[in-house]
Amino acid sequence: MRVDRSVPPLVLLLLLGATAGYGQSLQVGTITGTVVDPSGAVVPGVAVTLTSPALLTPRTMVTDSAGGYAFQSLPLGDYTASYELAGFKKVLREDLTVTAARTLTIDVTLQAGDVSETVTVVGGPPTVDVTNTNVATSIDADALQTIPTARDVWAILQNLAPQIVLDREDVGGSQGGLQAVFSAFGSTWHQNTYALNGVNVTDPAASGAAGFYYDYDSFQETQVSTAQHAAEVGTPGVYYNIIVKSGTDRFHGGSAYYFENDSMVSDNLTQELRDQGVSSGSSINLFSDWTAQLGGPLAKDRVRFFTSWRDWRIHRDVVDFPESEDTDMFSGLGNVTYQLNDRNRLTGLYTRQTYYKPNRNASALNPPETTWIEDDVFTIYQGAYNSQISSNAVFDARVSYSTITFPLNLQPDVTGPNVLELSTGVNSGAASQNFDQWRTRLAIDTAVSMFKRAGRFNHDIKAGYQYFRGLSDAVQDVFEGINLTVLNGEPQTVTQYNSPVDEEEIFRGSVLHVQDNVGLGRVTLNLGLRFEHTAGLLPEQGAPGGPFSSPRSFPEEDVFSWNTLAPRIGVVFDPLPTHKLALKAGYSRYYHAASTGYVSPPNQNNLGGTGYTWVDLNGDRVFQPGEEGTQLFAFGGSLTSVDSDLKQPYTDEFSAGVEFQAPGNIRVSGMYIHRQARELLAITEVGVPFDTGYDAVPAIDPVTGQTVTLFNQRPETLGNNRQLLTNPSDFETEFDGFEISAQRRFADGYQFLTSYAYSTSDMTRTSISVSAFGGEEEGAGGIGFGSSAFLNPNQRINNTSGPGFFDRTHAFKLGGSYDIQRIGVTVAATAKVQSGTPYARILTLDEDASGTPFNQGPITFFAEPRDANRFPTLKTMDLRVSKFFNVQQHRFEVIGDFFNLFNTSVITGVNPNSGPNFGNPTDILGPRVFRLGGRWTF
Repeated sequence: MRVDRSVPPLVLLLLLGATAGYGQSLQVGTITGTVVDPSGAVVPGVAVTLTSPALLTPRTMVTDSAGGYAFQSLPLGDYTASYELAGFKKVLREDLTVTAARTLTIDVTLQAGDVSETVTVVGGPPTVDVTNTNVATSIDADALQTIPTARDVWAILQNLAPQIVLDREDVGGSQGGLQAVFSAFGSTWHQNTYALNGVNVTDPAASGAAGFYYDYDSFQETQVSTAQHAAEVGTPGVYYNIIVKSGTDRFHGGSAYYFENDSMVSDNLTQELRDQGVSSGSSINLFSDWTAQLGGPLAKDRVRFFTSWRDWRIHRDVVDFPESEDTDMFSGLGNVTYQLNDRNRLTGLYTRQTYYKPNRNASALNPPETTWIEDDVFTIYQGAYNSQISSNAVFDARVSYSTITFPLNLQPDVTGPNVLELSTGVNSGAASQNFDQWRTRLAIDTAVSMFKRAGRFNHDIKAGYQYFRGLSDAVQDVFEGINLTVLNGEPQTVTQYNSPVDEEEIFRGSVLHVQDNVGLGRVTLNLGLRFEHTAGLLPEQGAPGGPFSSPRSFPEEDVFSWNTLAPRIGVVFDPLPTHKLALKAGYSRYYHAASTGYVSPPNQNNLGGTGYTWVDLNGDRVFQPGEEGTQLFAFGGSLTSVDSDLKQPYTDEFSAGVEFQAPGNIRVSGMYIHRQARELLAITEVGVPFDTGYDAVPAIDPVTGQTVTLFNQRPETLGNNRQLLTNPSDFETEFDGFEISAQRRFADGYQFLTSYAYSTSDMTRTSISVSAFGGEEEGAGGIGFGSSAFLNPNQRINNTSGPGFFDRTHAFKLGGSYDIQRIGVTVAATAKVQSGTPYARILTLDEDASGTPFNQGPITFFAEPRDANRFPTLKTMDLRVSKFFNVQQHRFEVIGDFFNLFNTSVITGVNPNSGPNFGNPTDILGPRVFRLGGRWTF
């Protein structure tokens, strides 16, 4: 096992001594308010005490000179607040639910009398946050366990989270063995942040992807923040915070099991689909999900623990793939909370997961021999220290260290190199390359939160320091050192690689952030500032020689160093004394988070190679040395340099909207969001200029018979490729969207969350590659893998502007549940209606209109604007009916779930390649499936 030796020894000691818990506003909440007497005059000196199963010891403070109070850094849960002062009756406020990153404003009026008398205020607290502009949705355990989903973090986003668009649709767990990527408000998915207990655990290499398949039944709450993030969040994408359960003052836990097999799956293949050549759909062969949890006290009012275990197996059919695609995962999690004394708390968490998938990348275009064997191990260590410095100030220090062991190995029976048929996109032979990857992320956060009154102003201040570091170490190899392409079976190109390589990249940085929510009467200003230093470097490294390369070594090299200042400004107007209406507006700048994908392009030790025409001298269609013809192109870090004035990409965001509380404690929010991203990164071709290195030539589109203009590379420029990592002036994005949502947390036997989103986007010169799937590949970090529009003028054809891959103009979601207590039955459902995403026809030609072959070999390009087609509108519904029994402190439940209730058949992927197979489905919505489950909790 490789060790990240650059982790500071002090951090390792902290990890060993205490591993994550509660610590900051991103995973905790706040209760604040003002105490007045019957005349409306403020009352200072009132003792306010909070109690909760989530607290090991009560929290107490006294109101200030203006009658104000604020409890910050509260663990999530239900609270009771008491208000006491001599000469007044004691007041109790019960059922105060604290959720992540939200503030409850609880104003109290004291009545004259003896403090021994108690007045209990009836009625729930306001659901509107009148203190900040953050656009977020919190989904608690009641919703997660009751509303039917596929039981993974992506299914939560798919079914419930407003505005979020995923790259796939999961039916009953059919897609759960591979994570989804997603976007909200036009942001690239590479700028999404996964957090566990408020600490960044995002994959450091596949930026915006998760480094873990989380244990669904360990979740206490998930917080999905999509816009107007606080200053402590750096990126413009979705901030997805998973908060796990912790021990309470009594033992609690349970176990659950969910099961599906092929006998519980319907058939949604229509005759029309069969006529298009679809012989099998995407469906479940086996869904087996067992979990168990236990938590409680180890030492009364001192030490608590929580542990959770999961055995999760998903075996499924893939459209026109001849074998079952199996995924088996096993994970364990444990955390401990230790109350050192009344003011100081130490918490720790450790979780580990194994993941085995013997046919990674299975699809209709990738037969079994071209897939990978994936055998991963994921771990996360977290530790936190929380201190109540004074009645109005809290200090938090947290650390997280995650590791990803991520091999993608070739199948053992492969006998030849990868061969891509350009006319159909079908692969044969080995996978194009194999990997042995090791990734780590270290994150350290410290912060002080303080509530302070200065004159007429209330200041809710948070200031902190963050340190982050990501490392990627990837051994990459190519079978026989080559990849081949053919067109209609005829040899076209051979690419010779410098494999094997052992590529290493590091990014790291420091952040100072401050946020002051300044309250003056009915107006609150959110004033935030984030200073960030980010650097990327290539450590000393080397690689052995291979079939087409010699041994080599390279010294350490700095790639970039950025210093940025990002403001966050918001204003909230609270016009009603009940705090049930808030008008909000804001502006935020976000600088895009770096990843090792930002560092990789100029690495001379990354995978690179040279492409030649394949001259099949003996006509056997098997490449032999000496069959290299004209050199066509070259690529890799040895050919890539970095712009000396390279800038960090950024997104500017503007928002305006309203949030109000409707009857029935329903929180309603309507928000308009405008975003524009600038200084985006791409790799541009500088060795073969577009204006002087190519000649415009006519060619014939055989589908339409029309003439198209392509660009034939001049022979004297072949092989002169040189690339530059830079900020192209014509690479930018724009987004406008509106979202309305309504949420009622579980009470009186029912709950729901519904939303509608309308959006438009334009991505100019966006880094969309022409791929076998016709989709969007912006690459790790958004550069390097899909920026082909800047590498080749043919990639700009029909690809200079328009919507991106995640563009769904309309999106409606609804999820909810209702308990029929008198018969012990729960009915729950989700429903979605979403516009289809765009795609375009792709064409590969090997000669111009006169029959002359292109100098650079076959040219692949968009034959039509990239939004010329859209997938059908998606309309789905899931239904749950369960029967529950309550026996003392135990609850037993038998669960029946129907996913894709009406057995809808919708095409979700097609072959975009021109020819007889164009438009043929490569993926369809999974058929109706019935899932049987049982759950016991206590």
